[in-house]
Amino acid sequence: MSMPYRDAVTALDAAYGGVCDLAAAAAVQAARGADPAGFVRTQGKVLAVADLLATFVLEAVVHHLDMTVALPAAAPPAAAAVELAGRTLVGLGGEPHAMSVAFVLEATGRVPSENPRFPLLG
Repeated sequence: MSMPYRDAVTALDAAYGGVCDLAAAAAVQAARGADPAGFVRTQGKVLAVADLLATFVLEAVVHHLDMTVALPAAAPPAAAAVELAGRTLVGLGGEPHAMSVAFVLEATGRVPSENPRFPLLG
């Protein structure tokens, strides 16, 4: 399901943009310096760099949305990040769908769904 590297870096930056977190800043900096054709080993798996970055974006978007439950006035995640998170979920087994916050919430089990494939994440 390899994601385009440039899309992944842009979305990662959008997902973590403005976050005052050293780990997030390090992830964005590492993404900018990574070999787009490279692979990384993590948690006993080997992933293309772009796929790992897409995973980081998905995690950032989902956690951002989780926090907005308690902070309804918070800004939504960046559109580029939501787009890549949605494409990543489709790649994990979701059906083609409009990339939206609603889709991310449904596909990850944050809201009820009648789709038997959801939630895609445990």
